[in-house]
Amino acid sequence: TRDWSSDVCSSDLDVVRQIRLALRMYNPDSVGRSMATSRPLLPAWPSPALQQALDAVLLRLGDWASDSSAYYALLLEVFQVGPSAKAATLREQLLSGSFSPPAISLLDASAMGGVLAGYAGRWLDGRERIVLNGALLQSASPAQLQAVLLEELGHAFDQRLNGSRDTPGDEGERFSALIRGLTPAASAALENDQRWIR
Repeated sequence: TRDWSSDVCSSDLDVVRQIRLALRMYNPDSVGRSMATSRPLLPAWPSPALQQALDAVLLRLGDWASDSSAYYALLLEVFQVGPSAKAATLREQLLSGSFSPPAISLLDASAMGGVLAGYAGRWLDGRERIVLNGALLQSASPAQLQAVLLEELGHAFDQRLNGSRDTPGDEGERFSALIRGLTPAASAALENDQRWIR
């Protein structure tokens, strides 16, 4: 298990205003998008519920990667990526247990404005980060928390596989739904999932 205790970032507001986030606003069908805040992050760990959800998600991802055909078919469908060196590396990491998820932090619920979670390809400390609404841990079922983590990891996969070329639509929402055996909302293919913190 990874030591998450050092995953706390600065509250330098000038830098925060420049960070681009793919953020989702809550709606009954998915985790939507958008937020603006200047509040500092809170460390997300230790949280047994969050650790259990992440462990379950990583097991699911390992199972997915164990079927080469299913792995590459989903990468192509969601991220528009066929077999490549980056895709093979990601698969090997998922299979071997060496995959390193983005840092995860909580933001105070009052600052999130209804947003459940977001992903930043580059946060204040220069690393990838998933930001979770602090209230999510108090109210979400294990399945809901896993769905949110899978969505944000979908954005991380897009960043790792495609770099700065963001896949059209809300690829995180599509990835989370498909890997859980659900049909993604039709709007996810057209949705703009990018926002700036102001």
